[in-house]
Amino acid sequence: LALAQIGEPQAVDAMLTSQVVSPHALLTLSASLAAAGHVVEAQRVYAHLDQVPDDFIRAAVLRGRVLLAPSQAADRLLFALRGDHARLRGQAAQLLARECPENVVTAVLTEFSGLPAASQATLLGVRWSRIPDAGRNLALQALEVASTDVRCDGLRLLADVGHAADVALFARVAAEDQDPQVRTN
Repeated sequence: LALAQIGEPQAVDAMLTSQVVSPHALLTLSASLAAAGHVVEAQRVYAHLDQVPDDFIRAAVLRGRVLLAPSQAADRLLFALRGDHARLRGQAAQLLARECPENVVTAVLTEFSGLPAASQATLLGVRWSRIPDAGRNLALQALEVASTDVRCDGLRLLADVGHAADVALFARVAAEDQDPQVRTN
């Protein structure tokens, strides 16, 4: 672990080939490398860790890779959101709402309607206070989805990040939506 905390590029080969180094130590190494500006080496360690089946490790790897390579962030996040691992979907949603640049957020959220319902619900359940307009746009997209649960989640999010002008939308949904569960939300 001490070698991992030092975060020198020379440690990468030794740690990746060692049979006794834990994935947690490798996470420490990749974070240390990234903090020291050794992005290529950090990415190499993350690529190695991407093969670890532990969802906690994979969620940490997703965060590291997204933050180190913003040009690939949208693709990585969409891959996680389209997958069947709840922890990775949650990590992707948290990264979007809390840390990713707005251009990445926009690129991912344009794919919202094509995402699985579980991912849509995960995205709608995140606090979008850092970029409320993105959250509002997401909520508006959710209102167009066929799933009752997703539309209800969209209404809840819109109540959190919406504008005063959205009051008319709430009134219209309450009066006109065909689904009674949506109308009462």
